[in-house]
Formats: sequence, C-alpha cells, structure tokens
Amino acid sequence: MQLRITVVDEGTGTQADLEVGCAPGTDLARFASALPVGCAPAGCADGSWWIGAVELADTTVVGRPPLLDGAVLTHRCAPHPALAASDTPALLELHVLEGPDCGTVHPLPPGEHRIGRSRGTVRIRDPDLSRAHCELHVSHDQVTVRDLDSTNGTLLDGARLTASHPWQPGQRLRIGSTTLLLRVPQEPRASVTADGAGHLRLHRGPRLHQSVPAPTIGMPAEPAAAHRQRLPLAMVVLPLAVSAVLAAVLHSTTMLLFGLLGPAMLLSSWISDRRGGRASNRQQQREYRCALDRFSEQRDEALRLELRARRASAPDPADLAAQVRRTGARLWQRRLDDPDFLSLRLGTGTVGASLAVHPAGGNVRAEHPLLADAPVTVNLPEVGVLGVGGPREAVLGCVRSLVGQLVGWHSPQDLALVLLTPDDDRAASRRHDW
Repeated sequence: MQLRITVVDEGTGTQADLEVGCAPGTDLARFASALPVGCAPAGCADGSWWIGAVELADTTVVGRPPLLDGAVLTHRCAPHPALAASDTPALLELHVLEGPDCGTVHPLPPGEHRIGRSRGTVRIRDPDLSRAHCELHVSHDQVTVRDLDSTNGTLLDGARLTASHPWQPGQRLRIGSTTLLLRVPQEPRASVTADGAGHLRLHRGPRLHQSVPAPTIGMPAEPAAAHRQRLPLAMVVLPLAVSAVLAAVLHSTTMLLFGLLGPAMLLSSWISDRRGGRASNRQQQREYRCALDRFSEQRDEALRLELRARRASAPDPADLAAQVRRTGARLWQRRLDDPDFLSLRLGTGTVGASLAVHPAGGNVRAEHPLLADAPVTVNLPEVGVLGVGGPREAVLGCVRSLVGQLVGWHSPQDLALVLLTPDDDRAASRRHDW
C-alpha cells in the first residue's frame, strides 16, 4: 500500500513529506527503523511517536487509525504540557466566523481565557485587536466576557461592553475585524470504517435539504383621513330669513319659532355626525396601529427565520473545520443533484431577503427588505470562472476557505481538484503550501 506521511522531529525541528510503500500489517517500529537518513529522529533516542495528542505504541499498525494516509507523525522527547488537556474534548468551543483567522476553532475548557493579538491563551492574528483585548471566564453554568480597555472596544450583538457580561451560545462577539461565536459541539459523528490501507470509508447518510423560505406578507392599509363635515350655512340662514319675512307680514311671532325649529335640528345633526366621525376615525387609527405592530412582528420573525436558514445552508468556515476535525455527520453532505452543489460562501454582507412585502394597494410592486450579516455565496456552475484579487494575505485566506469548502462539503467521488502552476521546481512550489 502507498501512503503519504509527514514526519516531524521536534528535537531538531526538521520536517519531511514522505511517500511510503509498505506491506499490510507493518507496525510502527519497523516503519521507524526504515526511515531514510535525515528523516529519522536525531534529537533524542528515548522519545516516542505522536499523532496530535495521541501517543503511539511500537505495535501500531501502519495504515490503520490513527496512522493513516496524510498523517503528521511527530517524534517527541517529552510530551508537551498542553497535550493532556487537548486530548480531552472541550464542552464549549470558540469559533472565528470572520476576520484574518476565519475558520479557526479554539476549545474552551473551564477557567480564564484572554483573547488578544499577542497576549493570552487565545491569540488571533488581527491587527485591529489590542495585545490583550478581552477576557472570558468559563464556568460550569455560564460564560462571561469583559473588555480589557481595548482600543477598538468589544461588542456583543452590536452593544458595546462596559462591564462583565454573560455570553450565550449563538450571540456574536465583535472584536476588531473579527467575529466570534460560542458553540457547543453536540452534532453526531459520521459512520466510518477503516479499509486497512490507510484510508477511512465514510458512509454518508440521507440528507434532507432545507430551502430558504420565501414568504409573502402584506402591509395594512392606512385609514383615510377624517372627513371634516362643514356646516351648511345656507340651510340654516334661509329658513330664518323666510320665517322673519312671514312674521313681519302676518304680524305673528309664532312664525319665528317655526323658523328656528329647522336650523336647530340641522345644527344638532351636524354636531352629532361630527362627533361620531371623530370617534370612528380614532377607532380606525387604533386598529391600524395594532395591525402595523402585528405586521412588524411577522416581518421581523420572517427575517429572523430566513437569516437562520441562510446560515444553515451556507455554514461558516469554523463550522466546517469542526466537522472535519470531528468527522461530523455533515461531512461530504452535498451531492451532485443537490441545489447547493459547488455553492461556496465568500463571507457575510447585506443581501436582499427572499421575503416579499406587498405595500397596501393591489398594483404596487412587492418590496424585499435587506438582511444584514447574511452569508454571501457564489455558485461555481453559474459563474464558470471565479477570480480572487487583493492583498496576498487576504487573498490566500479567502482561497483557503474556498478550497476547504470544496473538499469538506463534497466527496472526492464527485469532485477532483487540480492545481495549475507555472512553477516547475520544488523551491518555487513552496509558494503553494497554503
């Protein structure tokens, strides 16, 4: 069988990428004894071999977990103090969603954790961060965060922190140009079996694809302005004038009383109608405000559900990194006939929502509200060719994320990657080690 294994000697700091050919059943002791000169450990003779935080026995079989194709085999004279802690899975993880270290996952065991550019237990390569930016306190029942008088401040769900504050999973912490999220690793692992030749067979389960909802809601119609009824002066003055003339001709004051009866009834009816119209308009305004409040609640809830669906359909790089590290059940979940096959997340931004809001009035075109902090995606089959330009570090970070999504969400049975480069020597090809 043929394997690719990276051998690292911590004693001398040397590293070598090897193409290994060995018979099935070869153990680690025999493999180590056959290492070529320059790759065999020279720092100390009584060290041991490690893969990550796992110490290997001499009887470990090459080609079986954890000594598989692509493994990084490290020779250590003594275990690092942090290995014992890293071997225990953390019940809480700090995921970097945005920023220069986008996709990084930091385990958070109980205790104090300082986050900063150069000081603390969690270091993030963000030039907008202070050396010691903020501090987390992780206990068995909650996580609190406080700002350490940083230059650019610490924002929790958009609110600037001025004192220690509880941080719940799902809330977004903004420091510098970096966005952090607390997650509890609780998703199931994928079903895998070893083939005995250095690989793991991953058995993909069925997938229920959830589309982004596109509901339609209508705005309530605003009631018409109250119609101010005018007093018909002619109908008041004319009967009075006629009754005055008749009273003068007939010398009868009774005619004046009959003349006053009509205007009095008309004035009473006008006052009653005016009061009733005002009361009706006030009731319509109250009903309109209640309907407007219900509309706002429906719109905000629809936008919240759509944003959650968009984030679920286009997971962030940190979520993908956690899936790869744990061999999660969503690994290689996208199939050729899925609508999100070769759909890649570029970052986050403000996008138009699928929610359609119809203003009052039948012939008015529907409006689409804006969704802030939503995933921005690109579909490779639609664009054909995707180019990335900008400063080298930013470009490499973006391309790393894109390549990671290609190999993390898509099976090698459905997708193959090819690197085209003019470099033909090993020294020049080191530029592609990213």
